[in-house]
Amino acid sequence: MKKIVPDPPVVLRGTTTDMPFAYLDGQPVPLIAVCAGSEIEPALKQLSRLICSAYETNLLASDNAGLQIEDILWSTQFTLETSRALIGSILAGIELQRGAIGACGG
Repeated sequence: MKKIVPDPPVVLRGTTTDMPFAYLDGQPVPLIAVCAGSEIEPALKQLSRLICSAYETNLLASDNAGLQIEDILWSTQFTLETSRALIGSILAGIELQRGAIGACGG
């Protein structure tokens, strides 16, 4: 039996969870934490901004580094570039999914 109406696309839903970090000098309370309850898409957009900032900062350091640290910085640069591509792909996929939802009347 054929389905007349296709299944709607899966919608990315969810929120962040508490994730403390930046513990200083063995202190039990973190200096910084990601809080629970933020929607995934805005969190991914903020992550993208953070990765882009780290990418630009590392690129500047790579261009001005001495030979001893240059290889390490370029390795970090590649990791950041890969991370930036992955997060960009995820965000673009969300936008495509949103367009597909709109096209289906969802």
